Amino acid sequence: MLAVWPGPAQAQQARAISVGRDPRIELAGVVQFLSPAASDPQGFVRRDLPYLRDLPYFKEVQRRFAAHRKHAALRSGSASALKAFHFSDREQVLLKLSPPDGLEERLAMPYALQDRAGGRAGLESWLAGLRLFSADARFGEFFASSAKLLEPEVSAFRAAVERTDYLGKIEAYAGLRLFGRYGVVLSPFDAPGGMANNVAELDDGSMEITSVIGPAISSGSSVDFWSSRVPGTLWHESGHGILDILGDLFAQDIALSSATLSRRYGWGCYGEWRQCVKEHVVRAVMIRLIAREFGDDDAAEQLRFEDETKYPYLRAMLERLQVYESSRQRYPTLADFYPDLVAVFPTAAPPRRPLTFSSAAASGTGPAPKEARLRQALDQILAKAKDRELLKAARALRGR
Repeated sequence: MLAVWPGPAQAQQARAISVGRDPRIELAGVVQFLSPAASDPQGFVRRDLPYLRDLPYFKEVQRRFAAHRKHAALRSGSASALKAFHFSDREQVLLKLSPPDGLEERLAMPYALQDRAGGRAGLESWLAGLRLFSADARFGEFFASSAKLLEPEVSAFRAAVERTDYLGKIEAYAGLRLFGRYGVVLSPFDAPGGMANNVAELDDGSMEITSVIGPAISSGSSVDFWSSRVPGTLWHESGHGILDILGDLFAQDIALSSATLSRRYGWGCYGEWRQCVKEHVVRAVMIRLIAREFGDDDAAEQLRFEDETKYPYLRAMLERLQVYESSRQRYPTLADFYPDLVAVFPTAAPPRRPLTFSSAAASGTGPAPKEARLRQALDQILAKAKDRELLKAARALRGR
């Protein structure tokens, strides 16, 4: 299966997390693998790992591209200016492009990623090398023919995802569905434990979520991409796709506690209070899902990993979510409970009642994709929620 981006209709219909490979990621991996080891960026697989010698996939890379070891792309890709362009940065760039050979920009490219590549010119030079190598070395043929070499590992990971139904469980927990799709890309070129995540809003307002995951452990001629961090990643990233829109709808409630950012978060917490709150929410929901699915010990370990010194209100939010879980008749969706959830943050004034959604959301002046996503969220709230004030505000904003 090719884990490449879908069209809008396909995105809206996806009801499970897809698992597969991606030609964009593997093209960049092959080019770097054939380049001098001294140019390897942070996050790229270490050259001394045994599976690079023993895994049939890497043997095929060596054989198939032996005649292209002096290709110009291997020289341009090893430029010292690209050393700060980490492999996870490169993956995030590629996830915003079309498949090879074209690699055309289809999603907005953040300036930060361009800067890490040495500016726009440096990024374009690197991409030009990838395009040329893809065409000259007929990379597409290799990608198709090598599928069987990683299929056991891909199938094992896919089966683990399907057994737990990660997307279905977080949708049931939130009482809301993902408007979009979530795909996992397995990359043999990432350093063990490496991950890169991309959450993007498409032109139709649907969400495209992608996680690139590297091998966790290896043994001889096989690798295993599954690790203890995978469940948290799947619920964290899908949580952004489902729950972030609530932070936009309840922006006024969140703004009441905005002074907390400067008082309690010396590290900046994403530089914007509403985003900081969204990060708390997805982490709290993720940890509660781990507790419910795998037990309190695993949840406690995940809480330690998230680091309460960075998220000091996370434990209080976890306690609030247990109230939500025990009162689903009253709170059929997390939208019903959201004002109570974000009330863990100290506020300068009591939460506003009757409930009002963000004036920015209500203005109807936002970008078309955001407006489409807001409408979709409001339709779900109107269909499932019970809170009278919430329903009244949703009807007013939806124009009903």
